[in-house]
Amino acid sequence: MKLLSLTRVALGLTSLIPIASSYPTPHETSLPLPYRILQEFPEPTWIENIAVRHNGALLLTILSPNASLYQLSHPASKRPCLSLVHTFDEVTSLLGIAETSPDVFAIVGANFSAEGSPVNGTTVTFSVDFNKHKPVVKTITSIPEAALPNGLTPLPHRPTTVLIADSVQGLIWRVDTLTGKYDVAMQTPQMAVPPGASTPIGINGIHFFQGDLYFDNGILSTMYRVKVTPTGSIAPHAAVETVAVLDAEFLDDFSFAADGTIYVETNKDNRVIAVRPDGDGGYGEGVVVEGEATSPLLAGDTASVFGRTKADRDVLYVVTSGGAASPGEGGKVVAIDTRGF
Repeated sequence: MKLLSLTRVALGLTSLIPIASSYPTPHETSLPLPYRILQEFPEPTWIENIAVRHNGALLLTILSPNASLYQLSHPASKRPCLSLVHTFDEVTSLLGIAETSPDVFAIVGANFSAEGSPVNGTTVTFSVDFNKHKPVVKTITSIPEAALPNGLTPLPHRPTTVLIADSVQGLIWRVDTLTGKYDVAMQTPQMAVPPGASTPIGINGIHFFQGDLYFDNGILSTMYRVKVTPTGSIAPHAAVETVAVLDAEFLDDFSFAADGTIYVETNKDNRVIAVRPDGDGGYGEGVVVEGEATSPLLAGDTASVFGRTKADRDVLYVVTSGGAASPGEGGKVVAIDTRGF
């Protein structure tokens, strides 16, 4: 997520544009990868993050114009169906989201000023339970000490405890979603806002892969990883490793393919960069697999997730802010077929 002026306007489902067309089946690696535009929201909607339910439905958090959670059902079909799950009155914006138990999701939100700056002391975490006939929304806890909550991920062995990146303070909060207790899990120099940064954002996305915690520093355009304990602290004697330094002005969130390839969203660069494992425990150079700086396709791409069903397990669903740095359209949901990469 990148700090920009946030315009708050009413968001109506009647103005949403569903767009779906079949992408070709790739037979060999060809870039850019095939894609489908599944949904386009009205300007200036900023989709901040995305998660996927066990049934394949996508959950979309809205940062602007209001703190809404949407569901896009049947995304692999020719006509996905969009519906509003809930609009949160406690905050103005939603950010990170992740599943903490079967069909139960944790979400973090906060208030932003009219100028687009986070308002200190307004961070709140919520849970949304889809196991009932209607989704049940509850407040988990407030984190008044937080400055700018961003990426959110569950602990692999204790998924009801989540880690939340704080982009301004350069640290990671740990929240027990069952009790509401929270504390600072870790803070390292690699998470900090770089001196002289024009935008006060350090750590951004955070995710686990094969037991290691991966995170990126948005302004440094660098990805890192570190070994952690089962409770979410840095493991004894563990050092933060640099995974990749990417050729991008900014890094937003990212996701992992099953083979360990990292797909990174670059926000203002309007691109998705893939970073493949090198087979020796490290990672190779980044490769642009979709989008370009001058293209509106992935304008202001913010986050991504892979599908969970047999029909879309190789499909990367990317959400965008609509290029909020240079407004021109609303946020989109774009499906990218990664089988050819």
